[in-house]
Amino acid sequence: QCLHSNTSYFLLSKEENGGDILKVLRLSESCDLSNDEKYWYIFNHDTSKLYRIMKTSRCDDLFRNLREKRVCSTSETSSLFDSLIRERVLKETQEESFDSSYKRISERQRLYITHLRNHNADITYGQYAAKLYKSHVVIIGCGAIGSYLSLFLAATDIGKLTIIDKDIVEDSNLIRQIFYAENDIGKSKVDVLKKRVNSINRRTKVNAVCEFIDSCNARQIIPQCDIIVQTADKPKIVIDLIVEGVSNIKKIPSIYTHRDTVGPLYIPDKSTPYSKFLKKINTDTNGIFFKYVRSIDKYGASKYPAIAHGPLKVVDLLFDEVLSFVTGYKEPSSINNIIQIEGLKSNKIKV
Repeated sequence: QCLHSNTSYFLLSKEENGGDILKVLRLSESCDLSNDEKYWYIFNHDTSKLYRIMKTSRCDDLFRNLREKRVCSTSETSSLFDSLIRERVLKETQEESFDSSYKRISERQRLYITHLRNHNADITYGQYAAKLYKSHVVIIGCGAIGSYLSLFLAATDIGKLTIIDKDIVEDSNLIRQIFYAENDIGKSKVDVLKKRVNSINRRTKVNAVCEFIDSCNARQIIPQCDIIVQTADKPKIVIDLIVEGVSNIKKIPSIYTHRDTVGPLYIPDKSTPYSKFLKKINTDTNGIFFKYVRSIDKYGASKYPAIAHGPLKVVDLLFDEVLSFVTGYKEPSSINNIIQIEGLKSNKIKV
């Protein structure tokens, strides 16, 4: 698709008092912009369309700013711009300053916040930055899923992480928990992971708690936060119910993950708790399920084969669910659902 620009496209708009109407245009993050001696080229990756726009002295400065800054201000309105807006190449926006309470935003944070804001333009850049930096996420379990999630959140500039686990790094962990190294074997997972997180982002404050969660210490160990993420695998199922109990008492949202499942995201007094899903399973099995739960060895956990890419499909969804909840960039899909992940597909289990 080609849009050929000439001077007839540019019509100067005036306010009634004679002042120019200032239009701020932002290049969509899905678009690449380049040029040669005669044309500007824009490729939209979302729609796989290529736009060719003839260069003119009146539009060169505007497109040069779009290429370098991805935003430009103009008093001109034109059918060319209107067409590009309709095609989701350009977006009309307001120039925003980042929240002054957020002291420093690097280019990586700016890009990620732009990604979030593409899903929800009602929140400003400053609000997103503040939400991320003021968020506190508690992660129980620093195995494959917990370690991946910790580093993903640090990369987005999350303000505070509390990581809880008493395990040490073992040789068998290294096949799937790839952020631990051979020289970490025998060391506390939370201590190693804290250093790894801060090697990615020094601004993320990490509270490393070298403890196993049980019914006696859970309320003391789990601090007030924005969300609890339960990834630990033992004591199987029992630990999920312990975390749900703390979630209820302290009114903290919590989300649960197991092998190839994410959810539910439980918001106390608002959504379906994890225990209700378990009661449904128990009913469907004529009461056998709860007998099975009571028979599980307190420290036992199944040893199923898992290699480095296995946890990624779970963490991919889990990360998106946690981030969508703490920033509000979209509605989490695991509220009232347990999402089963099978290859590249996912199925929801509702109660």
